[in-house]
Amino acid sequence: MMLNVAPGNTPGSGSDRFYRAGAVEASPRDAAAAMLSSAAWSLWRHKAVLILCILLVPAITWAGLKQLTPLFTSTSSVIYEPATYSTDSLKSILTPDTTTDEVIASQVEVIQNLHSAERIVNRFDLDKDPEFNYTLRPKSTVAQIEDGVLGGIKGGIAFLIRPVFPVAADSLTAGTEHAPSAEDVHRSVVLAVQGRIAANSVAQSHVIEVSFTSRSRTLAANVANELSNLYISDQLELKFDAVKTANKWLEGQARELQQEVQAKADKIAAYRQRKNLTQGVVAGLSTEEVSRLSANLDEANNELAQAESQVSAAHGRRGTSAQAAVSPSVIALRSQRDSVAAQLQSLLATLGPNHPTVIAMRKQLGVLNSEINAETGQVMAASSAAVRAARAKVASLEQQLRDARERVATASQAEIPLDAMQREADASRTLLQTVLDSIQRLAQQAAIETADARVVSGALPASEPSFPKMKLLVPASVILGVCIGFLLVYLLELTQSKFRSGHDIRSVLGLNCLAQIPQIDSDKEGVSGIEEYLVQKPFSLGAEQVRSLRAALWLGASRPKVVAIAAARPGEGKTTTSICLGRSASLAGERIVVVECDTRKPSFAKLMNIKEKTGLLEFLSGTAPLEDVIHTDKLTSFDYIPAGIAGRSNSHSLFMSENMVMLLERLRRDYDLVVLDLPPVIALTDARIVASLAEATLLCVRWQTTPRAVAKHCYEMLQDAGANVVGAALTRVNMRAHARSGHTDAEAYHSRYAPYYQH
Repeated sequence: MMLNVAPGNTPGSGSDRFYRAGAVEASPRDAAAAMLSSAAWSLWRHKAVLILCILLVPAITWAGLKQLTPLFTSTSSVIYEPATYSTDSLKSILTPDTTTDEVIASQVEVIQNLHSAERIVNRFDLDKDPEFNYTLRPKSTVAQIEDGVLGGIKGGIAFLIRPVFPVAADSLTAGTEHAPSAEDVHRSVVLAVQGRIAANSVAQSHVIEVSFTSRSRTLAANVANELSNLYISDQLELKFDAVKTANKWLEGQARELQQEVQAKADKIAAYRQRKNLTQGVVAGLSTEEVSRLSANLDEANNELAQAESQVSAAHGRRGTSAQAAVSPSVIALRSQRDSVAAQLQSLLATLGPNHPTVIAMRKQLGVLNSEINAETGQVMAASSAAVRAARAKVASLEQQLRDARERVATASQAEIPLDAMQREADASRTLLQTVLDSIQRLAQQAAIETADARVVSGALPASEPSFPKMKLLVPASVILGVCIGFLLVYLLELTQSKFRSGHDIRSVLGLNCLAQIPQIDSDKEGVSGIEEYLVQKPFSLGAEQVRSLRAALWLGASRPKVVAIAAARPGEGKTTTSICLGRSASLAGERIVVVECDTRKPSFAKLMNIKEKTGLLEFLSGTAPLEDVIHTDKLTSFDYIPAGIAGRSNSHSLFMSENMVMLLERLRRDYDLVVLDLPPVIALTDARIVASLAEATLLCVRWQTTPRAVAKHCYEMLQDAGANVVGAALTRVNMRAHARSGHTDAEAYHSRYAPYYQH
């Protein structure tokens, strides 16, 4: 049989857009503000958990810290400054590399090495201190319990195996624990002390902080200062040891070099004597003789050249060098002759050759020539003798020079080994001098050597323990408590599986919450329920929420006349909501009929206090006319149709019949609003059949009771059936608790709106 689906009830059609959540998109700023507000109200709802965490975590932390033994840390500071000197002769033989981070890190490791820890143990006799010697400490309660349990286990095993293995049982109970040796105890003490030593470099500096931690603040300060002093004294001692070692080695080298130099000098002298080689002032005697003869030969050649130039000048040859060699008297006579000859030529031109003056001048010129010839002869004789003597001297010197050079050539062959021996001797002397200079520098260095580090500040006894840090850990525990509280609140919110507000309905189901029907205290108000309460107090908050539901249905785009009221499970207020909607609309003057479709567990007869048993089932089966099954509410005069006699197994076929379609058509025509009260959707198929016939379906969700998964499954079942679910109603809401929840839709429950409602 074909069912006629009411117009406009197709899911997702334009007629239900008014009811869908997210119709208005909030701005990012508003969304962020809403998120912060939601988070704040979440904290408010779980404030007990948050406050408990904030108080409990610091209290546990404080109590635990009080059980710990306080430790004190004292720190001294040293600065690493390698020594520098103004001159090379004063530089240390331990000149360090450029100070880098690696160098500082190496110094840090030197301070906190095992050798330093052992000297501290010996210096302060820490082998006898229970803080570092575990054998001197009393056993803790836990250790005693462990020993007792272990002893009991051994005893039990020995008891079980004694009948079979008595020897093994005796050895098991005899005890195999051995006291540790003194060496092992000392090693453990040294390691414990080393673990308390801390050296750290200060960033961007050469300062190293040396710290020690102990239960005794005085011991911590003394050990820190002692570590700094040991580090500085070790540096200085290392330098002195290096100087001493170097000086000893250099002195040995000097003695060996002195012996070597003396041996080479003796070898050179013996060779000279054997080869008859004599050393001059500058060089060998033969070499000096060649140099002297060469100089004498040059001088003799110069004398020969001067004598020959005088001979040339005496013969009247021209030339600057020849004229310079002539005697001054000859030069004067020749000048006078040249002057007379010039005058004679001048007179011949004017007077003629026979003039007495000319004749006299000719006689004078002849006399001058005679004098010149006589003087030249004398010069020639002297110059010739000088030339002969000079040539003889040059020849003699040349012969002597050739002889000397032959002797030098002969001696040079003998001096080649001598030169090699001389170079070796010179090298040894140079090396000896270098060693002697180094010894002198070491002597100077030993007098001015200083350590490469110095104490900047000494360690003082600590005023507060370094462990536990109460001022840091207690505030940190408060912050931790807040964080744990936030986490628990978040987990509680995350694991919340019930509906607490309209926002939950929108976020889970994607439906708008059209109303929040409150839970009425029947004993306090003196009524049977909210369906009676809203009649007695039509201006109350509950009545206003029912009117809000009716207005939401009316404001829809399709304004449905046939509305199905559904719920996932029984007891979620769907029947109460149906009756409240009927009475509220009736009080507003609307003609409304409420049809009870829950044929398995009908409740209208009891709620309305009627005795007639006929109802919807009788009409659909054709055993009763419509007029006989319609009843009128005594309080508000709205009409309703009860379910009828329960127990029929064919109710779903009746809802699928043409009579059901005809009934809805007639009721839609005769009334302003038709409300169908459905059975639980998950339990009965009837609910989905009737919901598909309605123009709109309202899903009821009980506040803080209906699981989200169940409601979502119910909604999906209605959608699969073709029902047009236009929204949801949150039912049986605790107004007082919801007002404190902080949800945005709880604003209506605030006391500021009390004057608008009748109580």
